[in-house]
Amino acid sequence: MTIGMPDDTQRRAARVVGASYLIALVPAVFAEFYVRGQLVVAGNAAQTALNIVAHERLFRLGIASNLAVFAIDIALITALYMVLNPIHRSLALLALGWGLLAEEPGSELVMGAVTRPWEPDVRFWSLRPAEFAAFDAPGYAKIVWTLAADEAGLARAIAHTETRVRATDAAARSRFRRYWALVSPGVVLIRHLSLRIVKADAEQRFHRQAERRQRLPERVV
Repeated sequence: MTIGMPDDTQRRAARVVGASYLIALVPAVFAEFYVRGQLVVAGNAAQTALNIVAHERLFRLGIASNLAVFAIDIALITALYMVLNPIHRSLALLALGWGLLAEEPGSELVMGAVTRPWEPDVRFWSLRPAEFAAFDAPGYAKIVWTLAADEAGLARAIAHTETRVRATDAAARSRFRRYWALVSPGVVLIRHLSLRIVKADAEQRFHRQAERRQRLPERVV
């Protein structure tokens, strides 16, 4: 494993990581501390329900804040991967909670995780490919995320990403559908921003390789 100086793409991604942490801090503190402190009464579900009914607007703001944090986390995860990937790809994925399920070097990555994204404190668990395929514990969503690049002529390629989800039971499927109906617009926007980072990284690598080829001495035949 070789560690070199960070390039411009890593620096930009590192700035996104820092900004994401700072931006997410406000809605996270608001939802987890203020809203919960005002509404949730430990050990008293009836009073908690009454508080929610009496402060419906605050309850909705708490949900919106949690969803905002999740959308920001997607940007953070993508940027953090861009920072760590040049050091060690598999460890970078593992640190983010995603496991590498399959790979075609230079063409496609397939990553997966098991999670319950509808919960306030979302966690991702990475599994080996065979374990991921066999996982069927109730109450979870299995998410597969691909990032691929297709050739589109000389020195051109089209990068695209796709996400597929499979719930392990009917209850998880219902929860995920409600959750996705709320967060999908923000997730789609973040994916477009993530592809911009990928585009910038690919273009920078191409220009560096072109500059190295120009500096190589011509072979005399």
